[in-house]
Amino acid sequence: MVRFDDMENGSSPCTTSAGNGLFGYNTVSSKNDVVVLVMTEWDAMFVHQQSGLPVVAFSGDAVTFKPEVLGLIAGFRKVIFWFPTNEIDKVKQFMAILGPERSYYISPSLLKGLTIKEYYLKPPRKSLTVLQCLSKCLRMFHPYISSVNELRKSVFDYVYHQGLCQGFAQWNRLGVLNSYLGGLRPGELTVFSGPTGSGKTTFISLYSLDLCEQLDKQVNTLWCSFEVGTARLIHVMLQQLNCRKVDETVSREELETMYDRLALLPLHFTRFNGSFEFRDVIQAIEHHIEICDIRHVVVDNLQFLAGAVEQHLTDRFAVQDMVFSEFRRIASEKSVHLTLVVHPRKELDSGQLTLNSLYGGVKASQEADNVYMLQVRQILEPGGAPRIHRYFQQILKNRRMGELEIGNRLELKFNHETLTHRIVRQIDSAFIKKSASPKS
Repeated sequence: MVRFDDMENGSSPCTTSAGNGLFGYNTVSSKNDVVVLVMTEWDAMFVHQQSGLPVVAFSGDAVTFKPEVLGLIAGFRKVIFWFPTNEIDKVKQFMAILGPERSYYISPSLLKGLTIKEYYLKPPRKSLTVLQCLSKCLRMFHPYISSVNELRKSVFDYVYHQGLCQGFAQWNRLGVLNSYLGGLRPGELTVFSGPTGSGKTTFISLYSLDLCEQLDKQVNTLWCSFEVGTARLIHVMLQQLNCRKVDETVSREELETMYDRLALLPLHFTRFNGSFEFRDVIQAIEHHIEICDIRHVVVDNLQFLAGAVEQHLTDRFAVQDMVFSEFRRIASEKSVHLTLVVHPRKELDSGQLTLNSLYGGVKASQEADNVYMLQVRQILEPGGAPRIHRYFQQILKNRRMGELEIGNRLELKFNHETLTHRIVRQIDSAFIKKSASPKS
């Protein structure tokens, strides 16, 4: 240990460096993962005595960044630089070599621009202790700021359509979507909407099941169904997974076999019945993401959740902002894909729906990375009756891949026996002509 005496007059005892230009390196042990770097021997001895931490001062050629010197401090988890104002450029040089993740510095403003020796030999009346200064150390580079060089891999992934751009899983049953969406990507929020009663839950059930049943992809899925009961939802999934109708005519043995097949999938469901708080839902989702390594969260639907938001938020827009912001945060922070089913606004729950039709308006379209719309067209057969309903999938926003589909070219063909969809890509010439006709 380095002893420090005669502090009053500022003199330094005669000590030797380790021969590597790092004075005080003998205060470091194998148990230390934090080190403080200062510029003078006086600073090193004083800070070590006051904090108990290993403190090393640069002397001689140490400031020339020799490899043997840098190697001695490269193994620390946290390196704190406590240099005077006129040496801040050296701090930046060291940090560039050691990396921003473990490099911290103590702002000279804490000591009013004085050196450590100047400040503590004649401390002001309300002075900071050494430990207080160390507790206020800052990252030289903010964790939310990246240099252009650090973004190299992300840019290359984007250029070559790899990594996040392609997604960690693609659809099989709904394979047409892959050419537009690339796949399911982590950290994204998808909003899915469509007219009331158009089958949004049934479609999203298949949409999620298609990914979840690919066991090699490990798309662990959490379903938060607030409008449709869990038993009813699983009944839909049973029919979709087994491609057959499941009703009372199915034998118990057959049903057990079909359910065993479903039970093999990494599917999880929340159990919120009756009244509940929005905060409880968020906590449950975050907990299950951590425990079960969830990668895809499906929430059906926004309107039911909005009613569970704290009562003190009486402003409808404030409620919407809070809900969307929370789901945006979960998707980003937890690196999961979150699919949110949203009803259109009641006054716009008919005709051709657009981004402006979403409940939540601008906030919904801004926060979402992707917006898919289920469109319903009612067509009269020759003779005027009966009406035929045709369903189309539209992609109104696609932040990563950029491919949109705002025409009625992705038609959904629905099988009432199995509750499944298939997507047929086609050109609806009648719709195109109608859309292209000039307004009177």
